[in-house]
Amino acid sequence: TTAARQADVVVALGFLMVDAISEVAARFPDVKFILVDSVAEDLPNLASYEIRAGQGAYLAGIVAAAVTQTGRVGMVEPMSIPPVIAFTAGYGAGIKTWNELTGSNVELVVKDAGAFNDPARGKALALSMIGQNVDIMMSGANTGLGVFQAVKEKNDEEGITLEAVAAGTRPKYLGIGLDLDQDDIYPGMMLTSALKNVPEVIFGAIKSIQDGTFAGGHYAVGIQEDATGITDMRYTKHLVPDEAVAVVEKAIELMRAGNKELEIPLAVDNAEKFIEDFKVPEELRSVLQ
Repeated sequence: TTAARQADVVVALGFLMVDAISEVAARFPDVKFILVDSVAEDLPNLASYEIRAGQGAYLAGIVAAAVTQTGRVGMVEPMSIPPVIAFTAGYGAGIKTWNELTGSNVELVVKDAGAFNDPARGKALALSMIGQNVDIMMSGANTGLGVFQAVKEKNDEEGITLEAVAAGTRPKYLGIGLDLDQDDIYPGMMLTSALKNVPEVIFGAIKSIQDGTFAGGHYAVGIQEDATGITDMRYTKHLVPDEAVAVVEKAIELMRAGNKELEIPLAVDNAEKFIEDFKVPEELRSVLQ
């Protein structure tokens, strides 16, 4: 309410703000409201933007499948709810893509931590996965920090320290971040991160206000709007085969062109079924031929 009284534009993030922004937007019709990463009331002065983060996870899945040395990669879901399962679905679809394009048989192992803020649980699940021969693990939220701690500690046990990685030693275990660029947490031990580019979404929304095209409603934004993607893998690009880079670049090109197969839903109830039904775009098959 205070922000609405003092500003022409109010920005809020996440599902915890849905009720508040819906209520206040209704009371201040002359103020523009922007909600990112959730959906609020349908009001003419309130625009909600959901990010197709599964597209970034799809790209990360291609990379993980190409880099794994054990043929088993993992996902520790902070909580198995549809928006999180969408990450798993995209990740698994990327793995399936690499498998089909190269004749590989990389497996995806999924665990549910049951909490967003439980690093100890994340670490325990990651250690369990490593015991099952998983060498690359994706996770997010505070729970994911425990996963990445396990990655570092298991590398340390192998004598592969951060200093050794910086000097050129290949890590045995790798993490993949979610939402934020987490590549700097343990440089060289984080393969990449599947991003939600919140600043770009906010910038696009504010630009629409400036150029007079703003309209309230619900918008799904993805790679076409620079709302998601993966990092530049500044510490790990040398681990990624050129063929995988080419497939990722082509997938991004298709996403930017609006390829329907690569939209990846905002929410998924059953990742296993989604991955099973996923059809690899024909345009990707020509990349490695």
